[in-house]
Amino acid sequence: KVNAIVLDSCSKTACVFDEAMASIEIVNSKDIQVQCLTSAPAMSIDGCTAVTYYMSPKFADSQIITAKSAAVNLIRPTDDDDIVETPIPEQFCTTWKDGNWVTEAVSHDD
Repeated sequence: KVNAIVLDSCSKTACVFDEAMASIEIVNSKDIQVQCLTSAPAMSIDGCTAVTYYMSPKFADSQIITAKSAAVNLIRPTDDDDIVETPIPEQFCTTWKDGNWVTEAVSHDD
């Protein structure tokens, strides 16, 4: 078992791994595909474009943190052996509500 995986300044790269004890980190990269076969508790994507993360069925315990990244998609399996693709929001809107700043992802599903 590996502790952590880091992909830094990669382009058109695919990474398939069984399990990471701590995390997988993708930094300053583009056109990346990552597939986790078992589990990874955390994933960090920073300064990247076009990252696709194929999650294992044990995805529920995973935490995904993104910053300065675009076109990030999560592919997760369903109970009936189908897959669901979920894009990570790229835009956020911050407004003043009830005496506090509130930041929410901008939805384009209207």
